[in-house]
Amino acid sequence: MFFKLLENENSNIRLIWLHGWANTYINLLPLANMFPQYENYILDLAGFGETKAPKEVWSTLEYAKDVLNFLKTLPPKKTIIIGHSFGGRIGIQFASNLQNDIDGLIIIAGAGLPYKRGIIFKTYVKLVKVFSPILKKIFPFLRKVSFGSSDYKNVNGLMREIFKKTISENLSEISKNIKCPTLLIYGGIDTAAPSYFGEIYNQNIKNSELFILPNANHYTLLLEHNKQTQYLIKKFLEDKFK
Repeated sequence: MFFKLLENENSNIRLIWLHGWANTYINLLPLANMFPQYENYILDLAGFGETKAPKEVWSTLEYAKDVLNFLKTLPPKKTIIIGHSFGGRIGIQFASNLQNDIDGLIIIAGAGLPYKRGIIFKTYVKLVKVFSPILKKIFPFLRKVSFGSSDYKNVNGLMREIFKKTISENLSEISKNIKCPTLLIYGGIDTAAPSYFGEIYNQNIKNSELFILPNANHYTLLLEHNKQTQYLIKKFLEDKFK
C-alpha cells in the first residue's frame, strides 16, 4: 500500500487518513498538513493512486481489513482514523468490526447511508432500469452511454464492480456498534453526503459529536473551509486524547 508519511516521532498519537472515492492521498494533504504535531499517514486506498487494485470485488469491510494489515506493520501507538466520504465508510466499518485496533474515529462527510429520494427520482430510476436495455438494442449507439453517476462512469472492470458493491451498503446498523470517541463533520450544502447522514450516525453512535458547517459542501470541508474543519479536529483530539 502506498502512503505519504508526515512524521512527528515525538507524538504519541497517530492519524490515519483515508480519502474518498476517485481521490488519492493528495486530496487530504492540505488538511493533514495542518496537524504537524501528530504522526500522519495518508494512504492511497486499493485501486487508487499508487496502490494496486484488489484482485477480487471488495466491500468496505475488506478495505478496512486492508488498512488494518497496514497498521500491523507499524509500531503500537494511539491511533485515530480520519475518513472523508468513501474513506468514512471504511472508517465506520473499521470502528464497528475492528474496534480493538483504533482509539478514535473522525468522519468528514462520510457516506454509507441511503438517500432520501422523492417519488419523481424513484420513478426515473425504475424507468431507466426497464427501458435502458431495450433502447440500447434499438439504437446501437446508446450501448456506449452510461446512465450512472460520474464516479460509476469513470471506472471499469473490477473497480466498477467494487463501486457498485460499496455504494449499495447501508452502514446504519453496524454504526451502532461503534464505541470509540467519534467526531462527525458534515457540510450544510453537501449533496453527496447530506448533513442528515451525520444526524443519523450521531444518533447511532453513542460516544459521538456532530458538527455541521452551514456553508460547506463535500470538498470545501477539505479546502476553503479546512480551517473550520481543522479547529474541530484539533479540539476533539485535545479533549479526548490528552
